Parts: sequence; C-alpha cells; structure tokens
Amino acid sequence: SAPGSRAAALTTAPAAPAGSKEALARRLRARARDAESDRRWADAVAQWEVLVLLQPEEPAHRESLDAARRAALDVGTAHWKVAEAARTRRNPEAAVLAYLTVLAADPRHAGAAA
Repeated sequence: SAPGSRAAALTTAPAAPAGSKEALARRLRARARDAESDRRWADAVAQWEVLVLLQPEEPAHRESLDAARRAALDVGTAHWKVAEAARTRRNPEAAVLAYLTVLAADPRHAGAAA
C-alpha cells in the first residue's frame, strides 16, 4: 500500500450517522453526573475530559471538568492529611486506606502514588 493511501482513506471515510456524536455526549454527561452524585471524582473527571474533547464548543463541559477536578483535589487533600496522621500514629492499616481513598479521588496524586 502506498504511504499516503491510509491518510487518504481516513479522510474519505463516510461520516458517522447523524446524531451519534450527540447521543455519545448525552451518555457521557449522564455518566459524569452519576459519578459526581456517587462522589467518584476520578470517573467524573474522565467523562468530562472526553466531553471537552468531543464538544470543545460547549463551555459547560469545561466548567464541569474544572469543578470535578477541584472536588477530586479537595477530597484527595483531606484524605492525604488523614493518611499522614495515621502514618504518624503508626497505624499502617488506616494510612493505607486513606492513601487508597486519595488515589480513588485523584489517581495522579504524587504523594499517594509514591
């Protein structure tokens, strides 16, 4: 196959059925809101990140992403303090549980991931 033929094939592929982007966006919004309701902030952040990429023209997606990131950071910070206090008290079980809670809220948390 010629080097440029794949790119040409990608640009000439038929468009997705009408409404599929909107249907996907509806499903992602519902998942993000469900995750927020359940306080699963990492999941909510992931859904909003995809929505921002899918529909960058929607400012509400960016606002919701920012709010979910703030919530994840707040939960992570609070549980980080609990984890550090448990570690200081030499209570490794409580510390591990709190560190895992930090990572559940914010998987990229540098301290908890270390």
